[in-house]
Amino acid sequence: MKNKLLLTGTLLSIALLTAAPQFVKAETSAATVSFTGDDSTPTKPIDPTNPDNPTPTDPTDPGDPDNPGTGSAGPLSLDYVSNFDFGSNKISSTTQTYTAKAEQPRIQVTDKRGTGAGWEVQATISTIKTSDEDVLAGANLKLANKSVVTNSQNTSTAPVATDITLSSSPKTVFKADKDAGLGTWLDNFDKSASVLTVYGGTAKAKTYNATITWTLTSGPTATE
Repeated sequence: MKNKLLLTGTLLSIALLTAAPQFVKAETSAATVSFTGDDSTPTKPIDPTNPDNPTPTDPTDPGDPDNPGTGSAGPLSLDYVSNFDFGSNKISSTTQTYTAKAEQPRIQVTDKRGTGAGWEVQATISTIKTSDEDVLAGANLKLANKSVVTNSQNTSTAPVATDITLSSSPKTVFKADKDAGLGTWLDNFDKSASVLTVYGGTAKAKTYNATITWTLTSGPTATE
């Protein structure tokens, strides 16, 4: 009987030792990362139909072959603006609409500031006229939005594109609100709906020209 009681006491002592809490001490370390928006490297035009394409063709629009992009540098930049060449057309006595040669007319904006301040692109057009000041009376150029695109890895909130008819007054065509439009974004215009309208009986057998001015500002401007 004494041996049995002794054995039971020994097993109980082992069980108590095993259940005792272990000594634990926690320490901390730091993980840090920082970014800068001071980037003077121009962003090249990206493929408007496949923004993930790492090697877009040069030029990126065969219908606008002499347009390599703006080459604009800095953390907020307007990288690409299309030219609108409506070609040579027969004079008509009725109102006509003409589409530009560019296969994918568009603008491209890059925001690498890291501030989330937002941005806005506005556009104006000068008088459509000949070198001898003959005005194409009533003619107007409309830009219709087709799609707003970026690469598939960009998780920023998309900017907003707006259909406009260009005039001498600034019109907002592309806008990113606060914390939106980070990275590189394209506003692809609808080629078939972005047209030059010319009224019947106004055109002469001459070449008419106009200048479109695109202005990129930091932060949305006041409502028009």
